[in-house]
Amino acid sequence: MIVFEIAYKHPYAIRRSSQKAIAIGRLAADHVQDLTLCLHAATLKHMNRWTVSPGQTGYAIDDARTSYPCIIGKSGLIDAAAKREGDMATPLGSWVMRCVYFRPDRTAAPVTDLPTYPLSADLGWCDDPGDAAYNQLVRRPYPGRHEQLWREDERYDLLVVLGHNDAPPIAGLGSAIFFHLCTKDTEFTAGCVAVLRDHMIEILANSSRDMALVITRLAPAEPLSI
Repeated sequence: MIVFEIAYKHPYAIRRSSQKAIAIGRLAADHVQDLTLCLHAATLKHMNRWTVSPGQTGYAIDDARTSYPCIIGKSGLIDAAAKREGDMATPLGSWVMRCVYFRPDRTAAPVTDLPTYPLSADLGWCDDPGDAAYNQLVRRPYPGRHEQLWREDERYDLLVVLGHNDAPPIAGLGSAIFFHLCTKDTEFTAGCVAVLRDHMIEILANSSRDMALVITRLAPAEPLSI
């Protein structure tokens, strides 16, 4: 708290005190400006990620400016260390948005700063903990167990690969944790995060390279205000 000092005994003292008050006032204004810049920087830093968190009517993904409904795994959230292959749970943590795959026969390449690649019918994702390519992209046909990325439904028309259990992959701790599409009738995923197509397009358009998807049990904080 800044206290302005005012003297009442002598006109000279009053003049000196007034000058001091003006100087302090200017200093306070500079501090407010600095605080504004700091808060703005903090907001920008917070906006450099998307946060998935619970709300009153389900889960949402937000970046401190806007929010979209989303769905998560059937088994709910789980600590990343406790995540296991096939448990249908969504791992808590901060996962870098590595890249985006899109179906070129169904949609144009999305507008985004993230690396973008077209899907092809021969691409899959290994989910076999006993395979050397576990939790990695593979070319089909592939002898190990894997998920086909070229799907009949629209779920992977826009597919964001998340940096979960990939540096390096540890067998059995979860694979194919993606950020992908869903429909209004979709109730849950197998462990991924999913949003509607229109929302995904907007999210990707506001995503920068190396942006993170943060999955948390905490409700989103109120935006900073001055």
